[in-house]
Amino acid sequence: MEVRPSLLILSLLCLSGLAAKSIDPYEVLGVEKDASRQEIQKAFHKYVVF
Repeated sequence: MEVRPSLLILSLLCLSGLAAKSIDPYEVLGVEKDASRQEIQKAFHKYVVF
């Protein structure tokens, strides 16, 4: 099953409790806004593990 970057970002927001705050999910993940799907997934996995 293919996961879209937007779904990963939404999951990140829900899991971390940041949905109610005005925080840039790309900044949280430490990636650029034009990051590739692979870069976003890698950053997301690092974020979830730590």
